[in-house]
Amino acid sequence: GGVSLAGVLFLVHLPLLDAVHVLTRPQDVLEAQARTSVERWGDALRWMDRELPKGSVVLSDPATSYSIPMMTRHWVATLVDQHSSPNDSLGLARILDVRDALDPYATWQRTREVTRRWGVTAIALNGRFAEAPRLDYWAPSPEWFRRARARFDAQPGAFERVYDERDFVVYRIRPEGLD
Repeated sequence: GGVSLAGVLFLVHLPLLDAVHVLTRPQDVLEAQARTSVERWGDALRWMDRELPKGSVVLSDPATSYSIPMMTRHWVATLVDQHSSPNDSLGLARILDVRDALDPYATWQRTREVTRRWGVTAIALNGRFAEAPRLDYWAPSPEWFRRARARFDAQPGAFERVYDERDFVVYRIRPEGLD
């Protein structure tokens, strides 16, 4: 009996310590949630929901992409680390395609190929992360945001900037400009 009790205590001691921490220092939990909350860019999502044509397909980093269908009526080209349907045999391909298309050093041919393959009509670049999200395949960083933004801003004929507030930028894709 003593060995069983010791085993149970060993298995539950970390969750119990976490529970004690939450009860004694709730401000730590609230601060951690504030750093990762989608409300950091909630205003941009609300704008996208109101102003982009219903059913737009948005190309964005995986962490931001996770919040778009959650808080708007729009689609995304990928979800964070294959959080789409387990039957989506193209989940990894989508993640890597989006990474390539948003890469500040990608060719325009690759960006054109990805946006057309997935029917993308808008691009959202999010520089509001308090810290880079910990994701398996790729994640946005402040440097990535600055370089990706400079890349798309340099091609206004293909990427019309329609929203630009506090390090969150949305571009409408002009298909004829991609050519």
